[in-house]
Amino acid sequence: MNSSYTVTWKLVTEQAGLLTSLAISPKGTRLVVASEDRDILLLDLCDGSVLMKLDFEKQFSDAVTGKKYKVTMSPFLPPFPQQIRSMAFDPSGHKLAIGYGTTVALFHYPNPGHQYLHSGWKHLETITGPHNSESGLVHALLFYPTQSGSRKLLVGYAESGWNIWSDVGFIKRVSSDSNRNVCRIGRATITSDEKSLAISTLDHTIVTYALGEDGPILDSMKEFPYGDSAAYSPIVPIASTPEGLTLSGTACGELPVIGERDGDVSLLQHEDAQHVIRVIGVYEDKIIVGSSSWADSVLKCYSTRTTINNHTQSKNQFPPTHVTITEALAGWESQDNQWIVALVNDRKGGYIRWSKASWAWAVTMTMLLVLVLWAEPPNGDSFDEAKKLSEGTDVIKPVFQRHEYWVIFGFRHFLKYLRFQCRAWITSIVLVAYKFAMGIARLIPEGGNFAVLGIGKWICERVQVYRDAGVCPRIEY
Repeated sequence: MNSSYTVTWKLVTEQAGLLTSLAISPKGTRLVVASEDRDILLLDLCDGSVLMKLDFEKQFSDAVTGKKYKVTMSPFLPPFPQQIRSMAFDPSGHKLAIGYGTTVALFHYPNPGHQYLHSGWKHLETITGPHNSESGLVHALLFYPTQSGSRKLLVGYAESGWNIWSDVGFIKRVSSDSNRNVCRIGRATITSDEKSLAISTLDHTIVTYALGEDGPILDSMKEFPYGDSAAYSPIVPIASTPEGLTLSGTACGELPVIGERDGDVSLLQHEDAQHVIRVIGVYEDKIIVGSSSWADSVLKCYSTRTTINNHTQSKNQFPPTHVTITEALAGWESQDNQWIVALVNDRKGGYIRWSKASWAWAVTMTMLLVLVLWAEPPNGDSFDEAKKLSEGTDVIKPVFQRHEYWVIFGFRHFLKYLRFQCRAWITSIVLVAYKFAMGIARLIPEGGNFAVLGIGKWICERVQVYRDAGVCPRIEY
């Protein structure tokens, strides 16, 4: 690896499960790391300090406008029948590709001026794989640029080559059975200059292709093997840096690094051989690498800067704040550097900010409770606690003080009164509902009789009146 890369910070054993994904905020100030323990860590990308640890909950906040209001968490696309293994988003064309099993579902958002709401996504096309088996699993989805300025979708399959989607109904198939120089695909990425495709294969190698109008150019294939002691074929991440380096993961704690210009291969020793490289993130001169083993997970940040403000930091700390994801996401995109301050101000004093619906529900329940305690139901009996003489002689035992007995007796009396009032109101409501239902039931046959007999009688009476007035002729039988 380039000797100018230096470890700027290290984070150990903050998440119990295996690391699953990593993302960097658009301004490069925050780092988000997810793991199988269903927690999300928010880190300061500069020094690796843990800002927050997020717990999933049933509701999220809107983070597009910065307004803090809750919305029900629901899928914006229909459920998929198999596990989702890859996704790709094309912001220029407002397209979203989702790979599940051996199939890819392609969606389009026709109203780019609006927020990406669930009702706006339209299904474009479903791309079926060449094989309905493990060899046809979708492992990579990429929108790559073309000379015309548009973007095409590359669908990479585990052992069955790839498809190039350009428009609805236009798919070019590149099969490993009929074409040479087609590798097995684990993960894929586009290099920083967007002229090449780099693939971490299932054969402990990195393969690069030059990108053409119709996808990877097979004759430009370059293969870079690296030593990996793992006996299996892991799916490991791959990333490209602005300096022209391609990094891939391994199952032995190392990262092979390839110079895109000269093709030199070097190894970065990240952790010991028990660690599997799970995530790689790149932002400007920083490279964040995350690995997991059976014992712990490790995050390291590498930098190309020649001078580091502090020496290498090893962080093994508890998060200073533990919040829900609703609180954390509020204002994330609108104020990347100030959302934490806004969150602290909202939580100042430790009070809970209820929504309008929660306040309305609480006020309604309080009014109903006051009504039950204060008023009696119509035609209901008044509360009169029955006096029952004790058969024993132990009226007051010297276990409690006199005022404690008064408290106990008052509490028992209140519970009896509350139970009596609730029972009386429920009985009254049920009785009113029963009478109303019986009244409706009686109206049905009466309405039928009126429709059959009453209307006919009324018509006959009108005809007789018109005959007597000489309007209608009399009919002699």
